[in-house]
Amino acid sequence: MRQPHSTELLLNEAIYQKILVDLLPQTRKFLWVVTADIKDLHVPKGKRFVPLLEIFSDLIEQGVNIRLMHAKEPGPRFRADFDRYPHLIHSHHFERILCPRIHTKAIIIDGTHAFIGSANLTGAGLGAKSPHKRNFEAGFLNNDPAHLSPMMQWIDQLSSVIFAKNAPAAPSAPIPLRKIISFTKNREIPFARIFLALSSISVIRSSPDGQCSVLAPTPFPEKSRRNIV
Repeated sequence: MRQPHSTELLLNEAIYQKILVDLLPQTRKFLWVVTADIKDLHVPKGKRFVPLLEIFSDLIEQGVNIRLMHAKEPGPRFRADFDRYPHLIHSHHFERILCPRIHTKAIIIDGTHAFIGSANLTGAGLGAKSPHKRNFEAGFLNNDPAHLSPMMQWIDQLSSVIFAKNAPAAPSAPIPLRKIISFTKNREIPFARIFLALSSISVIRSSPDGQCSVLAPTPFPEKSRRNIV
């Protein structure tokens, strides 16, 4: 029996409980996460807390397709956690897109639920922070196809622009970071080191014409290098 269409306002820790704890681990087909900022955050799994990336890895192992789109390069803890889950690097069920123009915060679960709000994919935004450390966040959980469909189409269109299907390796052609990382699949290189290698070659940024493209080399600061190597 289909659930009636509804829109639910979620505030602060209710976002964490409803989205990350209750709904996200129950994903069966696909999960899309769009965020501006992205940092390490933990969620409950049984009697312990684990990185959200472990939940992603578990879902991928079950055949769930995950699309992660973000504007900022991940922090060192996120990168270190990423290295621990091979599914995130080697599985065709996972794609990750970096585009500095993204400011949307949205989570789409199986095409049946969409959360759209202010919270980034960070500990203070969506994670298990105490009320004294948590950001003040708000958002809406919606299951109405009239709203879900255009949102999903918009995300798909954005993804298609960045992937630039018919543009192989031209300097101005947008390319997904996942595709770059796939070049190293036959070599056991941790994600942090891949990211460092990429940073010395190119970084995906907004070009003057408004596209997310591969432009001039932009290495990480030395402090960042020390933190993640």
